[in-house]
Amino acid sequence: MDATYMTMQTRSAFLQVRALADLDQAAQQLTAYLEILRQHTTAPEQALLGIWIDEEDAVHPISALTFTDARGVTRVMRIPEATGINGIWMLCWLDSAEEGVVSRAELVAALCDSFGHDPSAQSTPRFIPVYASEVPGCSIRAELVALQVLYPGLLFPPIQLNRNGGLSYQQSNSSAKEPPLDCI
Repeated sequence: MDATYMTMQTRSAFLQVRALADLDQAAQQLTAYLEILRQHTTAPEQALLGIWIDEEDAVHPISALTFTDARGVTRVMRIPEATGINGIWMLCWLDSAEEGVVSRAELVAALCDSFGHDPSAQSTPRFIPVYASEVPGCSIRAELVALQVLYPGLLFPPIQLNRNGGLSYQQSNSSAKEPPLDCI
């Protein structure tokens, strides 16, 4: 469907990137894409939950992610739409009919399950949580602490998505142990 006529409800997304070295390029291209999308839709802001870095597998379109929730129920997150440069980065829109909204913890669980990553194993960072610039530091800190408990060693420091769709981050090759966020 032509983007000019597209209207969307608020929905979550994640960015899959081939390698950390591709993050700058992906961020620039994603910013341009989101700006075009905003110009041609009547949708409210979309939530970019995070970025999955997978240096072991090429980035390719996927149609769904599955994971087992805390109740032992297998949940499916459909990916009805994906956009990007195949092999380098892919923005995947999520649709979770069971519960509606997808949390970052659920997304990381689904990514680990779908890409065969054991979250309890010692790991290198793979997930970069992304937060809108207006989210309070206390909320970010609380969620990061919970994610670190569930997925030790898997997280990079968080980055912000500003109101213009740009990603703001400091390049770092270490995982976030104690995020430097003030609670006001």
